[in-house]
Amino acid sequence: MSLTGLPLFVLLVAFAILIPLALVLTWSGRPHGLLGRALRFIAMVVAQVTAVAAVGVWANNTFGFYDSWADLLGGSQAGALQQSAASERDRRARYHAHCERESLKSQRNCPGLASASTLSPPSRPRDFRCC
Repeated sequence: MSLTGLPLFVLLVAFAILIPLALVLTWSGRPHGLLGRALRFIAMVVAQVTAVAAVGVWANNTFGFYDSWADLLGGSQAGALQQSAASERDRRARYHAHCERESLKSQRNCPGLASASTLSPPSRPRDFRCC
């Protein structure tokens, strides 16, 4: 289940609603005494943690703090950094290829590869605007 996927968010929201509802419906049927108090306390804590997790997943989906579970949990980042650098090079190469095609069409100059580090084209290929 993806960290940024809709199924995780829906699951957490459903649990955040269903756990307190189940707690209320079964409140009088729970054992009394120390065991009953402990079970009710654990159920309330789980309900609160689930609600906070649902809000956290919503915030992550909205603002894009973490892309994957490995990113969130601090997993091996060497492969991710290499992949990120390779994808950045590919993105710049596609941008310059697109820019060169556009400049040939309109006879405008395109920024050279020497200044590629200063270019910041949009992330979606359809939104490229050159020169």
